[in-house]
Amino acid sequence: MVRPNSSSIWPGLNNETEFGYATAQRLRVKNLNNQLTRLENQDCINAYATAFQTRRGSLILVSNDINVPEPTAERTLLSVFVPGHGYQCAAHPFQWICGGTMWDCDFGTMCDTKWMSIDAANWRPLGSKVSYCLSENVD
Repeated sequence: MVRPNSSSIWPGLNNETEFGYATAQRLRVKNLNNQLTRLENQDCINAYATAFQTRRGSLILVSNDINVPEPTAERTLLSVFVPGHGYQCAAHPFQWICGGTMWDCDFGTMCDTKWMSIDAANWRPLGSKVSYCLSENVD
């Protein structure tokens, strides 16, 4: 999640060796070149609530919340995109939409059907209210 007018577009991702740096930089360049598609919250939820994604790539959640903690981008990349292994449960493909991460092992709260009842106007998958998302198109 990033702030639309932040002086640091990728807070928490300052080192090329950090997880997610390449993805963040690719998205940053695409955003600067207007190559990401703006999706309103409901459209974003609908587009990403799928077990096998074929039309959309990585995305940026944009928030106007000035209280977003600085390392949110790094924490989000780590918690959403790293699949479970060993002692962790298997990652649900879009649990992040409902506010979950790879650490959520309570299969009764999986996002399979829960996503359909999300209030898009107050969508807070990572704690801060999302204003809209910027989505990468996939051929």
